[in-house]
Amino acid sequence: LFAVQADAVFQTATPLSPTRQAIYLQRANLKILEKKYDEAADLLEYAVSLNPNVPQVKFQLGLVLTYTPERNKGLNLMVDAVTSFSDTYFTNDIAELNHIARVALEEKRYEVAAIVFANMTFLNFESMDNWNNLFEALKISRYNKKYILEYLNANLHRKVLSPEASQRAAEVLSFIENDTR
Repeated sequence: LFAVQADAVFQTATPLSPTRQAIYLQRANLKILEKKYDEAADLLEYAVSLNPNVPQVKFQLGLVLTYTPERNKGLNLMVDAVTSFSDTYFTNDIAELNHIARVALEEKRYEVAAIVFANMTFLNFESMDNWNNLFEALKISRYNKKYILEYLNANLHRKVLSPEASQRAAEVLSFIENDTR
């Protein structure tokens, strides 16, 4: 019932402001809740066409596409949303991150897995699983690790880590520094 009522509101709102990207993003979110990923993708593709310079919308389209046969296109859009804008966007929803990581690994897109595991590490610097997953993904990825190195260097000094996490962070940083030379 909620979905029907909400969709009716969006049907009314869309003609009132047909170029407002947020309306299409919210309609797509409703379709995602209903697991209607193809319909959500159509709405998000239109939203991106309205303004391709909004990383959140591009990321959301990429995420939705990972639930469709266009998984690789979705991964590409998410990487673009994370790396191509001065104002990047990445989810902090652990379930979404786990899904993206799983799809990236299944598709052998290790550079995407590295970005996802880096984001998970950023969310919880104390998680040894996050550090270990990041390290393993970095070892097999051909991704330019400079982005991850810069973020870690900018943020690690703000955290007080356990000895175990601190040691693993040092190993990861050393690996990245040696790999980017």
